[in-house]
Amino acid sequence: MLGSRDVERLNDEVWTDRRIGHNVYCANCGFNLRHAPYVGDCHECGQPYNARPLAMKGIFSPHEAHVPVGEVLLSALCLFVGVSMIVGGARAQQDYAVFGGACFAALGAGWGWTAANRARRYFKSRAIQRQIVAEESGDEDLF
Repeated sequence: MLGSRDVERLNDEVWTDRRIGHNVYCANCGFNLRHAPYVGDCHECGQPYNARPLAMKGIFSPHEAHVPVGEVLLSALCLFVGVSMIVGGARAQQDYAVFGGACFAALGAGWGWTAANRARRYFKSRAIQRQIVAEESGDEDLF
């Protein structure tokens, strides 16, 4: 009996010989994968992709990137609370407040890291969108 990984591998092998007939772009560099196999590596950057229907891994999807407003606000709030607790706990010599503040500060740093990664993805997505518009309009100077 075949497992789910075996079925995925067989599907990928079937789709590797077929060619993409419409504009689909690499999620990493924005290269147009039209006429490339449905499953393979990008000819421009070498990143793997899977443009098989229902798979779509490594394929540019502009709706996936967004401005990380919520993550930035959570990060700022957690860092503010954490630093306030650390300072207040240190002044009052309360170890539990310092520990709690350190936990909040670590949580804020984690949200900050998430916000930075989402912002990087957002700006990369915007650059790829500009590249696609320039390619479709035929204006090479927009790159």
